[in-house]
Amino acid sequence: MKNKAENNTVTDGSVTDGSVTDGSVTGSEKRDFTRQIGRSTGGYELAFSPMLLALIGYGIDRLFGTVPVFTISLGLLGFVGAVVKIYFTYRSDMEQHEASGPWVR
Repeated sequence: MKNKAENNTVTDGSVTDGSVTDGSVTGSEKRDFTRQIGRSTGGYELAFSPMLLALIGYGIDRLFGTVPVFTISLGLLGFVGAVVKIYFTYRSDMEQHEASGPWVR
């Protein structure tokens, strides 16, 4: 059985059925990829924001010799901030989706 590229004519690195063999990406694919990368940052924000602020709080606790008050409070602040940001980003995206849907006249 022949593969798809063998059954189609190849000219200038592209197959006549619309697929590309030279690895190039169209502009719409780049936009989609960039949009997906932007959407995937929520998990990183939930993990790294509290960790970064907790490390800053740990440094403050070490500097002043306090119990881990700043570590815990800044870690919680980072988590709450990340959750609030993700929530409002989601609401904004859903409002845009609702406004641009085919059901809107």
